[in-house]
Amino acid sequence: SPAIQPILYDPGARTPYVQEWNVAIQRQLGRSTSLELAYVGNKGTKLETNVPLNRPTPGPGDADPRRQFLGLSEGFAVRNEASSIYHSLQVKVERMYSNGISLIASYTLAKSIDNSSSDFGSGVQDANNLRLERAVSDFDYRQRLSVGYVYDLPFGTSKALKPGNPALRYLVSGWELSGIVTLQSGSPFTISSGRDVANTGSGSQRPDRVGSGALSDPTINRWFDTSAFTLNAPYTFGNSGRNILYGDGLSNW
Repeated sequence: SPAIQPILYDPGARTPYVQEWNVAIQRQLGRSTSLELAYVGNKGTKLETNVPLNRPTPGPGDADPRRQFLGLSEGFAVRNEASSIYHSLQVKVERMYSNGISLIASYTLAKSIDNSSSDFGSGVQDANNLRLERAVSDFDYRQRLSVGYVYDLPFGTSKALKPGNPALRYLVSGWELSGIVTLQSGSPFTISSGRDVANTGSGSQRPDRVGSGALSDPTINRWFDTSAFTLNAPYTFGNSGRNILYGDGLSNW
């Protein structure tokens, strides 16, 4: 039945593993403030991912005769062929409660690279060449700043600003201002042609890339340069890579 989806598991699959390393320096700044600088990295090896198993090779005409297993749908093979690498600089400033203020701020400058960001795969284009999928990870947020703070407002009893009226002094006493500020750069995305140019029956593929595609002043109506991409030749895969452009960042107050 064409509706049957073949799924292949390797009985000799290797166990995935991740190596992690870090080095940090912490220094006290005054009585209530500390600064920490750290380098953090990790490497994933033999990670599990899904790779198309019965996808037709590119070519003209009906796609089914070009499948390895005729009469079955595409399916997938569970393979230990994914890998990842991550490097980051991490900075943390912490201020214990002093003079009515406490604060913790952390900043990360990082880069994550892999050939599959999920065990479900990352939309593999050419099942016979996973090297083409190596790119920054789907979750590659280059920079992130997070600041949490509490400020004990200087009004009321035993504070610098103490109203003379007892009722007013009671009303303004004990108030705090607190919040969390998060600033984060955008995540990468992949350009798709929206067409099955290779004629593999697996949906649209990536086009050919003839320019950068990035704009110095992107807008919501024109986020990247569409003229930097053209349709690839019929029955071929485009040369545009995975996750080559970045979306908008996040500012959360």
